[in-house]
Amino acid sequence: MLTLSAVAPRWLQRYLGLQSRCLRLGTKRRLRDCWNTRRQHDSGSRFDRSLSQEAGLVLCWKGLGVESATGFGRERLGVQQGGKLYGAVDVGSLTGRESPQMVQWCNCLCLGIAHQTMDKHSDLSLIGVVHLPPLPSAPRSKMSFSAVRDHALRDAEALVAGGIGRCIIENFGDAPFRKDRVDPHVSAMMAVIASAINDRFCGELELGINVLRNDGGAAVAVAASCNARFVRINVLCGSAWTDQGLIEGRAADVLRYRRALGHPVRIMADICVKHAVPAGETNLGRAALDSLGRGGADGVIVTGDGTGAETDIGDVVSVRQAVPEAEVWVGSGVTPKTVQSFRPYANGVIVGTYLHRDGIIQAPIDEDRVRTIVEASRS
Repeated sequence: MLTLSAVAPRWLQRYLGLQSRCLRLGTKRRLRDCWNTRRQHDSGSRFDRSLSQEAGLVLCWKGLGVESATGFGRERLGVQQGGKLYGAVDVGSLTGRESPQMVQWCNCLCLGIAHQTMDKHSDLSLIGVVHLPPLPSAPRSKMSFSAVRDHALRDAEALVAGGIGRCIIENFGDAPFRKDRVDPHVSAMMAVIASAINDRFCGELELGINVLRNDGGAAVAVAASCNARFVRINVLCGSAWTDQGLIEGRAADVLRYRRALGHPVRIMADICVKHAVPAGETNLGRAALDSLGRGGADGVIVTGDGTGAETDIGDVVSVRQAVPEAEVWVGSGVTPKTVQSFRPYANGVIVGTYLHRDGIIQAPIDEDRVRTIVEASRS
């Protein structure tokens, strides 16, 4: 039996309920419970590769004809993720070669690990939002900067505790917004807050930045300062009529600035963004192609009409059909009742309004609501 002490991450040991540092056959019953939740989607007669691919896993068992690790025979099962071996188990005493019982166990093991990696690695990521209260100098500002920072840290803590591993930080409370360039202190304060969140939850929360209403350059700068992984830009390409007036995309400036800073932050661009009417292209598919191609975006976001407004699934389908290989996120109105409907078409869903207590965006994020939507996304 291969011990896991040197190769297994803590979450794998916890999930399997290990009583020692070995992967024991007694875990089969627990993982079979996970398998039963997906039994209706698989015939049970062969290994379901899709389950392993959802979490980037490779099942190593020669008897199944699946990719095997050196030294593995038909009676040993191993699981790899990202080329790293997490463990092996002796299964020869349980079953014969390629029996339905063994195949079910294999599916079950992969599904169990997929559940643990779903938020960051599966085909449907959840992205929370830290809506900052008004920063100093904003028209509705009532809190000191330190109070705003503490509020953001509490919301980030609720996201992490509830099971979400990605979030966007945005200066939501600064409305009415400037349409493009924000004041220098806005970028500086957002960088300090993002760095504080990164320091507190290092490795647990992947950060993104959105500087409203459309300061993509500032977002890239903040991201570079705190090692954020992505930025959201409301109008990267084309132009849109908004409550701030006509906003024009600055893809050329943003991408050159990103290049100059040398920070490989990913750019997620809204398509026909909420609270706006396109001043040019209105076809979602063409707009997505332009943003990803000529605009240089790394992914696109499809939204409803406004903050918290449900995104039309037909719009998401249209974008997916136009850009079948691209990263596509749903940008507004996602709830536990709707999250599963987007799974076949989107790589991620941004969940903002629902996570706040009673769905009131000015209220703190509710940890129980976070858990509810996380569970809904996995069911």
